[in-house]
Parts: sequence; structure tokens; C-alpha cells
Amino acid sequence: MRAINPVDERLDPYGALRATLGFSVVEGTSLAESNAGYLTVEWISDGCCATVRLEGEVDIASVDQVRAAAREARDHTGVLHLTVDCEKLDFLDSSGVKALLEAHESFGGRVALLKPRRVVTRVFEVTGLDQMFTFADSAEHARELIHDM
Repeated sequence: MRAINPVDERLDPYGALRATLGFSVVEGTSLAESNAGYLTVEWISDGCCATVRLEGEVDIASVDQVRAAAREARDHTGVLHLTVDCEKLDFLDSSGVKALLEAHESFGGRVALLKPRRVVTRVFEVTGLDQMFTFADSAEHARELIHDM
């Protein structure tokens, strides 16, 4: 994973805007660009639950960023629960689904998808995987669902 400085506009064209708005990276950030689009991945932990935030498109060209973030969040924090913030996720292909299944397995089956858009939930519905994952409309709801598993 290539770590970036959010203010470096060569690596992140929105970095200056994020810095102006007070955006800060808590733990780890990466930016992957493919022909199809972009993906920004960040992860944070509150000591109980790790959260991986996905913004953009997860496809075969960017999926390794998702895997690396989930692995780093698990290895560096030791938490047992994972929330994947999908609110700004525009696209998810089968490689992204596989990466989320891998995260599901490595976190002991305690994974919640936070605020997924219809384009994302549809992928899980079509594949029947909507029964494996917990879907939440807020971070608090995700924590409640994870702890009730």
C-alpha cells in the first residue's frame, strides 16, 4: 500500500480541499488509480472496532488496497470487529466481494457494511451473500449489530 500525504495534490487531487476542510487521516490512507476510476482507502480504530472507509471504485485494479487496509487494521489494532464504511463506494466488482469475504473470515465473521449504496447492496443480493453480512445505517447501529452476533 502506498501511503500518501493528503495535501500532496500530485497523489491526491482533492488533498488541498481536504486539508482546508480539516480532513485528517487517523491511521492509514492509500489511493489507487485504475483506468476505470479511483479508490481511496482509510482505516481507523476506536479500540473496539476497526473501520475501513472506501471511497470510489473497488475493482481488480484497486482491490489489493482493500485487502491491505483490512489486514493492517486487524494486525495493528488486534480488534475482533470490522465495519466497512461503504457510503462513498460507487462500484464493487467480484474481486471486491472476495476481499470483503476474506475480511469477514479474518475478523471471525464480525463484519458490518455501513451505509452501502444500492449499487453495492445489489451485488450482495444477487450473489446471496446478503445473508452473510450485516448492513447498518449508522456507526452506532453497526456496533450494536456486531456485538449482538
